[in-house]
Amino acid sequence: MSRKRPKRWKEDDSVDKDVIDKGSEEKEQKREEYDAFGFMKNKKQTAAVAGAFFVVGFLISWLVNPSLDGMVIGRVSMASADQVGNDVVGFINDNLLVEGYTASLRNVTEKDNMYEVSIDVIQDGAETGQNVNFYVSGDGNLLFFNEPVDMSQPLPVPEETEQTDMGVPKSDKPVANVFVMSYCPYGLQMEKAVIPVMELLGDKADINIDYVSYVMHGEKEMIQNNNQYCIQKEQPEKFAAYMRCFVQSDDHAKCMTEAGVDSAKLDSCLADLETEFDVTNVFESSGDQYPPYPVDAVLAEQYGVRGSPTFVLNGQVISVNRSPEAVKQAICDAFNTPPEECSQTLGSEAAAAGIGAMSGGTDSAASCG
Repeated sequence: MSRKRPKRWKEDDSVDKDVIDKGSEEKEQKREEYDAFGFMKNKKQTAAVAGAFFVVGFLISWLVNPSLDGMVIGRVSMASADQVGNDVVGFINDNLLVEGYTASLRNVTEKDNMYEVSIDVIQDGAETGQNVNFYVSGDGNLLFFNEPVDMSQPLPVPEETEQTDMGVPKSDKPVANVFVMSYCPYGLQMEKAVIPVMELLGDKADINIDYVSYVMHGEKEMIQNNNQYCIQKEQPEKFAAYMRCFVQSDDHAKCMTEAGVDSAKLDSCLADLETEFDVTNVFESSGDQYPPYPVDAVLAEQYGVRGSPTFVLNGQVISVNRSPEAVKQAICDAFNTPPEECSQTLGSEAAAAGIGAMSGGTDSAASCG
């Protein structure tokens, strides 16, 4: 494992020094057209857009039919607005939120034989949350995502699928770039799947944690991105131990001590990082809801990274199940000649999302972004 700059599968002359500015311009243009959750600000267009948005720890894919009037033919028997609001909040808390977040009702408004339910999603310990609106059928039964969801029925459990050959080019030493946000629950889930593979393969594969080009979880995420970047870059032999501790405890000081991180080297790297990328000033002066994070922006742009986690193997973006065995197998399949470590079997249980236990989760394609 190493932290070489830049870490590319192969050189790409099309990626130049303007890519960060270009990416920022494109992102700003999109923000002019869409609000914070991916909906067009033009209300006439809102009903026609299918967008994916991530709200403080969970992913919801949303579809609003091209015409709200066309959703229901004639008047329906309208349920009580209070009952609909309570049902939606209960359904979201029971089925959609990760641990540490709670939905509460803001208001319910009747619109075109339907209800618009406005909720706040708040992280435990926070004073304020993020506001999200949902549409519900007038009878209070159907909550609209990519397709109507019957709130009276349990959500289906996704079937486990076998991971097949992904057509990744082979090499003597595979390069894996795993793009995350350090406090994204699903980025943490992928990291928990990657860490045992780092420990198993060591320097026989080049496995790197990289960072998405913006932060969604506040200043603490910028700071932790910086810490992880520098430990990986300057003290790679300590990185897996630090990460194994951090993803379970969220205790930076404790994990530095346990992993034996040299604090002087870390401080020197952090100072150099500020000189090279002006990270803190970029964060504080952006005025953006999701401020830019420039450290791996060129690499992220090269691979079209838009969310956490994104897994790139030998230059190819792939979808990989979030268990240590699945990640190991994907990387081992990318060797010309796999090392003997590839014959060892790691845990096949999906990693858990968020800070906490290494395993015990449910495999998912959810992401922050």
